Amino acid sequence: MTVKINMAYSEPHFDTPQPIKDSLVQSLMSGKTKYSHPAGESILRQAISEQVKKEEGVSYNPKSQILITPGVRQAWYYLFNYLLLKGLDVIIFEPCWNYLAYYLKMKGANIISYPIFMENFEPHKLECLINHNTKLLVLNNPTNPTGKVWKQRELEELINICEKYNFYIAVDEMYKDLVYLDKPIPTFLQMCDEVRHRSIIFRGFSKSYAMTGWRVGYILSSPEIIKKLTEIQMTTIANVPPFIQEACVVAIKECKSYIEYMRDSYKRCRDILFDGLMKTKHFQALKPDAGIFMLMDISTWAFSSEEAQKSLLKYGILTNPGIIYGKSADKFLRLSYCTSEECITEFQNIIHMLDEH
Repeated sequence: MTVKINMAYSEPHFDTPQPIKDSLVQSLMSGKTKYSHPAGESILRQAISEQVKKEEGVSYNPKSQILITPGVRQAWYYLFNYLLLKGLDVIIFEPCWNYLAYYLKMKGANIISYPIFMENFEPHKLECLINHNTKLLVLNNPTNPTGKVWKQRELEELINICEKYNFYIAVDEMYKDLVYLDKPIPTFLQMCDEVRHRSIIFRGFSKSYAMTGWRVGYILSSPEIIKKLTEIQMTTIANVPPFIQEACVVAIKECKSYIEYMRDSYKRCRDILFDGLMKTKHFQALKPDAGIFMLMDISTWAFSSEEAQKSLLKYGILTNPGIIYGKSADKFLRLSYCTSEECITEFQNIIHMLDEH
């Protein structure tokens, strides 16, 4: 079946901002084509450090607490190799980004799931999952695929538990720039002083600056952890290309307005998609507070998310089945609204037609 309406996109439909592309060309033409420092170009680490200090009021040493990686997926790979997780418990909040489960299974970890959608975090439920074998807790905030943004109180409670039981906590903040709430909510990075020595924070350029194909991410952590992860990078891929890193400096310093433009566009598309689905009987949705995805409930229309995905594909609509994000999400399809308003309208026309029959 030919895909006519792609609601499964997991990347911005915008092009990379022109200043970033221009910087890349200039770097190439000026000869920035040699090996780079394994931890990343000092100019980029410094730019990240200054951005974190300016926007979040937190100090991270660019020389010892920041590592530039070829995308955040590779960064997770480094961490899971460093922690030697075989036979140990890793707690994840479900539904979660599906690749995390793949990586953890590859490393032989025991995955312990805490199901949570848009409801509030309940600390006692997490404590019931913790034992002497717990090595790591993974948090995705804002969350893919739900779009949940953890409140300040929830982060405080989570951090207190991490401090009490003394395990590592890894936090993916890839969608931190795409939050649609009226009032800003602190990031984990702003809250984690008490557990910073055991915290690993992942961020990147893919979603914020429409740079998915560039493959650049970074890790913020303690000097001890960054040193070990840098050693892993040095002995595997060596370094991120320096000409790409210089373009990332331009992204940080010159392209904030592009983020705001894309965020406004996504918010508008989110509202159009959500409002349309809430007019149906069989395709209700959870309204995300951040990110580029929305979960659509198909439990009164199909037996499973995979069945629903196959049924919609007959109409040329591509979606992602919720089951790949965890068993608790099997009654949902994940929809992407990083697309045109026309595409969303066409999708909703078919959904409304199916809803009436």
